[in-house]
Amino acid sequence: MEEPGFVNQDKAVDRLLVVYNAKKAVPRNRVWAERIAKYGSMRFGEYAAEWKAGQRDLGPASRVHLDSLLDIHLVPLLGSRRMGTFGHKVVEAFIQTMERNGVGLAAQSNAFDKLRPCPTW
Repeated sequence: MEEPGFVNQDKAVDRLLVVYNAKKAVPRNRVWAERIAKYGSMRFGEYAAEWKAGQRDLGPASRVHLDSLLDIHLVPLLGSRRMGTFGHKVVEAFIQTMERNGVGLAAQSNAFDKLRPCPTW
């Protein structure tokens, strides 16, 4: 939300406190429900494509690395899963599958780092 400028710093600080307190007062369950409503029915492959499009600050090597991680490890195993079905057990099972398939620790760690910010778990 964009707001007009303030007459002085005290007015700006007062407004920030109002916004902060309003956000803090929202129950976590409601925030969780909003995330589920927005992303829950989306498949991981769709979410990953949308998320990847928003990664504008990546250099060429980082983009190649991300594409590889998504195309080889994440999307083939999780691409059809709905975002609302993710949980720590799903992610743990995914990492165990990577271990069974002989995927190195660095790739497992990178995959986990990409899954961690998923909005529904």
